[in-house]
Amino acid sequence: MVGLRFFIVLIFVVFSWAQGRTIEIVQAGQLELRNVTLDDGTVQEYIILIGEPVELKIDDSVIKADRVEYNKSARELRLIGRAKYITKTKGSDGNSTSEQTLEGDDLKVDLSIEGVEGEDVFITTQNILVKGDVVQRIPGQIGVQGGYFTPCARCGRTPNDYAFSASTMWIYPGNRIVAYDVKVLIADTPVFYLPALVFMLNKERPTKLEVGQSPTDGWTVSADLPYLITADSFGTLFVDYYQNRDVPIGVKVDHTLYNLFGQNNTSKLQVWMDPKGVGRQGVDWVFNVDVKGNQPALAAKSGLDYSFSISRNDKQEFNVLPIQAEVKGEWEGFSARIGYYNVIDGDGNNQVARFSEPRKLPEIEFDPKAIKVFRVNYDPKLLLGYYEGESNPLNPSARRAGDRIAAFRAQYSHSLSWAWKPWSTADLNLTQTFNGQYFSTDERAVQQTFTANFTNTFSTGNSISLTYLFEYLEGETPFTFDRVPKRKTHTLGVSANAQPAPELSLSAQQTIDFEKKADEQQNGTVSLNYNPKPVSISVTYSENVFLHRPQSISGTFRVTQDTLSMAVGASYDYGNPDPNPIRYRSPRFGDLTVDFSYTSPDKGHTASLNYIYDINVPRAKSITGNYAFTGPIEALDDIFGVTTWDNYGPAMYSAKLMEKYDYTTSVWNGSLDLSRERVKLTATHNLYVGEDTGRQWKGNLDATLGIDNFSLTFNGPLDLNRRGFFTKPTLTAKYSQAITGAELSASATLALKGLDYQHTDLSTAYLSGQWWIADFLGIQGNVTYNGSWDQTDTVRRDELRLNPLTLTATIGREGNEPQWILAASVLDQTYTWINGDYQGPQFQPNLKLIYNRCCWSGLVEWSPNRGTFRFALNLMQSSYFDLIKGTPEGIRGPF
Repeated sequence: MVGLRFFIVLIFVVFSWAQGRTIEIVQAGQLELRNVTLDDGTVQEYIILIGEPVELKIDDSVIKADRVEYNKSARELRLIGRAKYITKTKGSDGNSTSEQTLEGDDLKVDLSIEGVEGEDVFITTQNILVKGDVVQRIPGQIGVQGGYFTPCARCGRTPNDYAFSASTMWIYPGNRIVAYDVKVLIADTPVFYLPALVFMLNKERPTKLEVGQSPTDGWTVSADLPYLITADSFGTLFVDYYQNRDVPIGVKVDHTLYNLFGQNNTSKLQVWMDPKGVGRQGVDWVFNVDVKGNQPALAAKSGLDYSFSISRNDKQEFNVLPIQAEVKGEWEGFSARIGYYNVIDGDGNNQVARFSEPRKLPEIEFDPKAIKVFRVNYDPKLLLGYYEGESNPLNPSARRAGDRIAAFRAQYSHSLSWAWKPWSTADLNLTQTFNGQYFSTDERAVQQTFTANFTNTFSTGNSISLTYLFEYLEGETPFTFDRVPKRKTHTLGVSANAQPAPELSLSAQQTIDFEKKADEQQNGTVSLNYNPKPVSISVTYSENVFLHRPQSISGTFRVTQDTLSMAVGASYDYGNPDPNPIRYRSPRFGDLTVDFSYTSPDKGHTASLNYIYDINVPRAKSITGNYAFTGPIEALDDIFGVTTWDNYGPAMYSAKLMEKYDYTTSVWNGSLDLSRERVKLTATHNLYVGEDTGRQWKGNLDATLGIDNFSLTFNGPLDLNRRGFFTKPTLTAKYSQAITGAELSASATLALKGLDYQHTDLSTAYLSGQWWIADFLGIQGNVTYNGSWDQTDTVRRDELRLNPLTLTATIGREGNEPQWILAASVLDQTYTWINGDYQGPQFQPNLKLIYNRCCWSGLVEWSPNRGTFRFALNLMQSSYFDLIKGTPEGIRGPF
């Protein structure tokens, strides 16, 4: 069976290779190879797969059928009998995916275009069922003739609550359904006719109508109206009315066009006339035009990619229109691009909009492919353009032209590289780059570099390397955005590595800059590493060899013996005696560091000590100690009387301790982490022990104990100058538990009496739970408490909100979901005390009734004491949309 499957996969891979598609046989029971001679004498090759069922995977698509016939000549799959074709489509965000299933008899799949044809086909996408007499699928869309679709098919009722029938439909998976000659069906009975309908699958464009009232704007009306012109031209019209504004009507159009210019292009248009606020006259205009696409032209490999955008946003810049356009393509020997960027400034003032942004009017780029002549790689590029931009303040002629200047520019650049191996142990690499800018103002700027690198490796650890660099930047540009600083670099670097013995290695480096003085040269370095076990010594020495002036020396001495390790490190900076105060640097030692570490043979215990000392002051800077343990402790298991709760093996203990004292900040801090299976204890502390009397002996101590779903946290601000130590300590306990049909969570924070808090009382608390007694009856409840003192510490306010009983009852079933849901919260009330005086409860009962029909649901909610009610609708399990909402201020629509 494995051999058969391998053979089948091999055949399909070979057949599909020319089409760039991979067919994988997931399941098949029988394979037949057959040649069929047609009436005209031509022979066609067939591969026939039979199974129960046959399952194929084509890229991200899955095919299931009882029998599959593959016609090699026509590049067509024929699915015999009842078959399924399942595909996945990316969403508009580029990340999410949606799945579509085409199910029908005798489907035909064209592998060259991923097309599917069939009759009496069922399509399932985004919880929508579509039936069609004739279905044709091409990449990105599905065409249906004689179609019927409904979101209610999954509910299992006959007839469906609502549905639509249409003569023609186009399905854009994951986005929308566009239907023509539409009949709207209620219980499969036609109720009215629509010439066209757009049914959004991703809820991005819902229809909305809202009526409201604002103290500033007065009465307001807001309407969002999706519309359709053709299947490739649709959008949303937003209309807003403001009673008190100077211009009462605001209009916004958000329109999308597909394939306006041939194929494979998208155009988006947004126009918004937004009335200015009350007290201001006129409107703000906002519009955006964005066009992107690809057009086969001029024999470009993948066609020409083009883009165009123009926008205006008076809310940010009045009457300023940036315009950007680009066309680019790739050919056999080169790629090319034409770009344009300009800003139309119509704001009427003398200040240039977006002053620092250069205009490209236009810019042309020609980039030939890199070529190789003998051993030389040559990669050129040419950039031509007319530019307008900010004048270069370092260029006198550009300054005389004004704040802005315009000029033609030709920019040519290339890179040359050559690699050679003179002998087996040597490598030579040469690289030259050039970038020249030439302007119509008779100015130029040139940047070129030449690099040569030679390396010879004599043996392991023994090598020498020479690096030569020449870089030259000169000239002036009229613009600020492309100015070139004048610079000349001319260096030769030498590095050598030697390993005279296995435990000894040496290295040296020096770079000479022929354009700099002796006191500006880079330092030469020599490094030594000597590792005769158990000792390890490393030393690095740096010197300006031209001035015979040592610069620095650093070293580390380490001893490692079995489980113990000790390391000492130090450095010395010789300083710079230059009389120039900018360059002067006094000699000084670097920090002395001492490290000790220990690791037990079983790796269960580790300990380390780090000490840092400032030799110059002299004084210590910090000392840090760490300890960690992981493993079983049988003695404690005997005390606790339990082992691992899951498999009755030895319990695993973990302990981590860190203590650090910083001598520079005079702060002592540390942490402790202990754990045993499901029990964890964490503690942290910090304490200032310096001489600042305002902070001396003050800090914080926090600790948390966690056991499964329970935690107890202590937070304690410290002041050790005063008896009692803790200033405003708190203790917080939290617990949560969830089992099948029930949930419980609780929390309480106790404010403890301290040096700056004279009470011990409850600060906050809550208790929340729910329990489904049966499938049709649930109980929920919660209690919340808040208590606080005012700033004078004389007035105490306590507030207790009780919602102890919310009953949720379900009546009837809608598939696996309840049909009627009644939620009643009749005891919701708030109790308030001021200094213990009872202020009386405020009852806030709430009644909620939901009618669920699977593909839609209605909600009625009433809070009599608040004086609010609402009637809302939910389509296809989206969030509820208020149709009518009543408040003490009045009733709001849409109506």
